[in-house]
Parts: sequence; structure tokens; C-alpha cells
Amino acid sequence: MPESTLRLWRSQMYVDRYREIEATAIPNRYARAAERTDAIIERLSEAEEELAERACEQASELAPRDTPGALRNLSIAKAVNIDKSLLLREKPTTIVVHADATETLKALAARFPQVVEAEGVTDAEDGAVIELPPADANA
Repeated sequence: MPESTLRLWRSQMYVDRYREIEATAIPNRYARAAERTDAIIERLSEAEEELAERACEQASELAPRDTPGALRNLSIAKAVNIDKSLLLREKPTTIVVHADATETLKALAARFPQVVEAEGVTDAEDGAVIELPPADANA
């Protein structure tokens, strides 16, 4: 059947029927795709486990020039797996902290006075200059 015929049916002749079928067919198609994807994930996970086992067994045999690349690859694989595991368990994969920059700057200046200078920092609420405590030289 030509594409032009389907386009005509979808856009002019059977618009309501097409939308009705589409509303049920697309979720079914996505569900089938998700099932196939899950099967692929399972197979790849098994292969990944085998390769990880082999990498651990052969780690001591790596040439020194190959060690950094192997470590990087394993670390990336571990990070991706941690992220996906958290996601599948509906746990947060990102932690967002909202901190007051003034307080953070004050703390940094107190702890690392030779690196951070925070003179004249003002409080966002009332605009007053914040007096920083003296830095502890032994920190």
C-alpha cells in the first residue's frame, strides 16, 4: 500500500478512527519494545558479568601501559551500573544541595584563609557586611 494512501487516511478520510487505533496501538508497541529491551539487557548483563570476572582474573597480567585504560573502563562500567541500579530501584541518581553561598564562603575562608578571602561579603537578607571569624592557622 502506498505511503500516500496511508497519509490520506490518517489526515483526511479516517482521522478519528486513526487516532483511536493509534491511542491503543502505540502503548502496545512501546510495551513490546520494552519487553524486548529487557531481554537484551538480561543477555548483556550476563555477558558483562562474565567479562568482569575475566577482567578481574587477568588484571595482574596487564601490561603497565594498559592498566590505566582498563581501570578507566571498569570504573565507567561500575558507575553506569550503579546509576542504572539506583534508577531501577527508584532511588535518586543525583543529589542536589541548596546552600547559602555566603555561609559556604565564610566556612571556606575560615578553613582555608590562605586560599579564600571573604572580606566585605554581605548578607543577602539585610545587606550588612558579614564579619568573618579569624582564621585558625592550625586548620
